[in-house]
Amino acid sequence: MYTINLETEKITYTSPSIKKMLGYTTEECLSLSAKDVVTTESYTIQRQKLLEALINTKQEPEFMELEAMHKDGHIIPVEIHVSIVFDKQGNPVEILGVSRDITKRKKAEKKYRTLVNTMQEGLVGVDANWNINFVNDRFVEIIGYPKEQLIGNSFYKLISKDTVSVAEKQHELRIDGKNSLYELELITSDKKKLSVLCSPNPSYDINCNYLGGFGLISDITERKIIEKEKEESQK
Repeated sequence: MYTINLETEKITYTSPSIKKMLGYTTEECLSLSAKDVVTTESYTIQRQKLLEALINTKQEPEFMELEAMHKDGHIIPVEIHVSIVFDKQGNPVEILGVSRDITKRKKAEKKYRTLVNTMQEGLVGVDANWNINFVNDRFVEIIGYPKEQLIGNSFYKLISKDTVSVAEKQHELRIDGKNSLYELELITSDKKKLSVLCSPNPSYDINCNYLGGFGLISDITERKIIEKEKEESQK
């Protein structure tokens, strides 16, 4: 926890935990300014946010993820909640902030992103209306469209007319709280039909309302061709 004078930007208080996070003693911090303990880019972001809060006389805390500077020079990702403190006359006088080291969380997020983007299956996230809100690199590779064209668009636009009814039925099942594997035909960016196996992982709120979810998309086109050839040869 810390306070900063709004006019001078000098640090006026820090809790003892600053020593563990940034390497400074509480006494050393009193000779520092807000600009000394974050990167230049983070200082600009923080200043802009606070200026907006001042203009709008906003008293609710602002949430930011910034990069703090340790005493030895290395960068630490931090999550901060800052609010402007006003005096009895309503004049802004200082900044009150709470900062948390999120290094472990950032490493976990990076590891998770690497895992998601190197998996062999496509991964697609949708909202309750099946509008796409996430795709991994493998799905982009499978479907051929760039990520920017997929996010925000309906997943239904990727489904062939022959299997739209299957998707609609599965959507109804998700709303009813049911779950199952199913096959679809998707249309790639170069207009080819792609047979895929969908493994959904739906999400619901506390009232069991369907919120959307994630689905694993496995390309089974080659397998379907082999199965068809085998069936024809048996005939």
